[in-house]
Amino acid sequence: MTATRVAAFTPGPPHRSGGAVYSGVLLPALAEHVDLVAVSPEAIEWGGRTLPPDDVNPADYDVLLHFLADSLDHLFAYRSALRLGGVVVCHDLMIPHLLGTFAPEEEAADLAEHLGAERARELLGRRARGLASHQEVYLLQVVNRAVRRADAAIVHSRFAKFALESEVPGLAVHHVPSHTGAVPGDLGDPAELRDRLELPPHTFLVGLFGYLGGHKRVAEALSGFAAAVPAARRNGVDIGLVAVGAGVGMDLNAAVASHGLAGIATVRGAVDDRSFFEHMAAIDVFVGLRYPTLGESSATMLQAMRLGKPVITTDHAQFGEEHAAIRIAPDANEIDHIARAIASLATCARCHSVAMQASLARAAESSLERAIEGYVRVIESSVAGRRPA
Repeated sequence: MTATRVAAFTPGPPHRSGGAVYSGVLLPALAEHVDLVAVSPEAIEWGGRTLPPDDVNPADYDVLLHFLADSLDHLFAYRSALRLGGVVVCHDLMIPHLLGTFAPEEEAADLAEHLGAERARELLGRRARGLASHQEVYLLQVVNRAVRRADAAIVHSRFAKFALESEVPGLAVHHVPSHTGAVPGDLGDPAELRDRLELPPHTFLVGLFGYLGGHKRVAEALSGFAAAVPAARRNGVDIGLVAVGAGVGMDLNAAVASHGLAGIATVRGAVDDRSFFEHMAAIDVFVGLRYPTLGESSATMLQAMRLGKPVITTDHAQFGEEHAAIRIAPDANEIDHIARAIASLATCARCHSVAMQASLARAAESSLERAIEGYVRVIESSVAGRRPA
């Protein structure tokens, strides 16, 4: 029996964006089940063929997969989905930065289709004059044209499935949980890692990882951590902060200093993938707040769970589904609740152990094997839906 022919329009390694890393792990495993070719303007390091977008003849493939996310390296996939149709994979539900910054003509066309030509012109005029609301600038478009014109969509959360089904009645939307990514299996003992990474050996370490800024609520996380320090010390526990990743629109060292944390914080900035995961394996709890969101999944959060790290996140939209995490509403009591969660995990060994086990169980639900099963089901469904009766 001939294998199903699939073209996957996606960035991949050596790019290091979340979508590229995701595909670098997914593609080799998916190629064991289908006849797969990657499509990208630049060659992808994945062990198989990569074609440039202009060399793809849709008639040569049974299924076209277009991976969409709110970063520049996904712009070609957005345009390919518009031009060719097929199945879209939505890492993010909304892509305002990608379109608004790098493809304003595409965004204008999306707005016109969503709102009508006249209302779209009025909105763009308000934006140009600096009079548009936050909702109109950032959160207006739940669904773009690439999704509206797709045959089917893959999303990574139940929230995203509900949103797309509500916005685009009749669209086949499939929930395929994200996989946990390329977490190395040989990271070693946390105590040895702390010694090598020059992290304090006996301090309870709270970690912030990834692109830090904007909707990651770094200021709130730092404020909550600062409030937890005296509470932990009253119980005989010293806590420290580890921030690993690039600051986005902010100076991380200055932010740490402004909260009075310079003496108990380690700010490493952007590091290579191996060091990123070594730091993650060395901490005691991961803080990953998100508000507002683009409907995105968090590979970094799942990776922390795979390493058995308790997770503190925001009780909002898709992150409200993360029942293994400690979820905190982004309201007036947010900082106090962050502080209480950190102090509790630092001073209650049983609380920390229960949270660790919950993280490991949640990560098992997002294994690469389960993700591949989901993709194969969607591909088979797509092919079956086009067969003549």
